[in-house]
Amino acid sequence: MSVDPQTSESRLKLRARIFGVGYLLLALGMIGFWTWRIWDHDLWLTSLVMLFLWSGFLAAFALITGFEVAYLDLRDKDLTQLTSALQPRFSQMQERQRQIVEAKEWLVVLITVGLALMAEWHFEVHWLRLLHHEAVVPREDLNGVRLAFVLFFTTVPIVWLSLGPAKVYAMENSERFLARWSWCVWPVVRGVGLVIGRLHLATPSEIVLRLWGTVPKRSLGISLGAYYMMTVQRFLHANHRVIERISIDQEGAATVKLDIVAVVLPSSAPTRVFKGQLKNPEGVKSGRVIVHWAGDCAPPREQHRDFDAQMRRLESYPPSKYAPSVLKTATNGTADGEDFLIELPFDWQSDSTMFTMRYAAEFEVNPKGFVGLPGENDRDDYSRVFDWPCYNYTLILEFEQNSRIRFAHIKAVVSFGGTPHERESKRVTEFITGHGTHSVRIEIPFPLVGATYKFEWTVWRES
Repeated sequence: MSVDPQTSESRLKLRARIFGVGYLLLALGMIGFWTWRIWDHDLWLTSLVMLFLWSGFLAAFALITGFEVAYLDLRDKDLTQLTSALQPRFSQMQERQRQIVEAKEWLVVLITVGLALMAEWHFEVHWLRLLHHEAVVPREDLNGVRLAFVLFFTTVPIVWLSLGPAKVYAMENSERFLARWSWCVWPVVRGVGLVIGRLHLATPSEIVLRLWGTVPKRSLGISLGAYYMMTVQRFLHANHRVIERISIDQEGAATVKLDIVAVVLPSSAPTRVFKGQLKNPEGVKSGRVIVHWAGDCAPPREQHRDFDAQMRRLESYPPSKYAPSVLKTATNGTADGEDFLIELPFDWQSDSTMFTMRYAAEFEVNPKGFVGLPGENDRDDYSRVFDWPCYNYTLILEFEQNSRIRFAHIKAVVSFGGTPHERESKRVTEFITGHGTHSVRIEIPFPLVGATYKFEWTVWRES
């Protein structure tokens, strides 16, 4: 049973509002508990000042920890990827990134100590007389009550109201966090970093790096998921998921079926036409293309896992969730030895949306297209070229269940313009399963754009 995305989003917003009210009530309860007995004491004004300082320290704690998370999330970005207002400060941060970590640790320790001292002072001034002199709590239990009071006004607000929400928000909205708050946090962090440098307080860190640091320095390449998202945003088009199934009978005739989820990102192009091209297998005699559904949705986020989860949710929705006006423009075609050209007009609701489409293609391949005669040509192959970025490609080769033909010696060869790519060929070989059976599955995450993936195998027949 599918769930309307708008309904799901509404439920999430309602849940967030409920928890937001709960957090607000907790904060008000803590403030009320703090101010409950201050009016009966001569130091009530000092207690109010302490309350404002306590709130300010929590806010500073949130800003400093969020600042570190936001910077670490963006530290490998180019300046041109960020807003122009943020670029000068971000350039300074990249030059002093080690100071950011050191200064943050010193600042949060000082803030934590300050919160603990204020809580203990408040307990001594306003609650000790009630609990001890009025015999509410036995004398031997006062230390435990004092510790509980201090923890309640330090650990709970730091972790629950300050640390956790700030880090999660900064991790999900790192650029926005720095754009809004780096103007006030960065000067403080930089100043503390200068003091640390002058007093050589970072010497233990330097010693640890020299004794157990990485030598040579780490040189990891960009992750395949990050590369995929980068190419999607540059190509403005991707075949996110491609499933290709080739069913071969004993005579060598085959049916090739493709299931493709394609995405198109907003561009400055005046025409709104999806143009796709499908390479026909050799020996194809007929074929057709059918669009299952099409429509627009929110653009992709930076993380490829979030993007893939978004695509999987879209795949689970029935066609009724998509604009019916684009479904009737699906193009059917015939092959006649030429490639399929697919053109599908569509409209975006706005330039902040992404067009998605799921379509299927089916080809009929002539007999002897794959399986050769015994002793004459028992080595077959199939190739696929990736003209667009692809998140996951799955190739399924299968003979009929009652067939005595089996696959053997399956090999993958990846090349660019005829030049072999040994590393990618080795990577793809690890994803081949089903040697010696009537069905082979090859699942390739993040195939290279522009590369030719050729799969070779030997067929043999059981006696």
